[in-house]
Amino acid sequence: MKTSSVIKQVQWTDSEDLYVNLMHGGHFYVYQGVPESVYKDFMAAESLGKFFVKEIKGKYPEIKYEEVFYTTQPARSPRAK
Repeated sequence: MKTSSVIKQVQWTDSEDLYVNLMHGGHFYVYQGVPESVYKDFMAAESLGKFFVKEIKGKYPEIKYEEVFYTTQPARSPRAK
């Protein structure tokens, strides 16, 4: 992954959940229903932070977690399967 002053880590799942760990504030977000094509465009973007703000934040359902969630628990989709 490219370096970013905004984005610390990104992961996408087959269930179209996008996990985003931000550098500041120690928060972890899950964006639901993000198509693989958007994830690939995100990873290829010249600026991860600008793409995130313009194309993801506010456009997909968001669930916010505190940092403790993802550092002590295995990553799981919040959607019921």
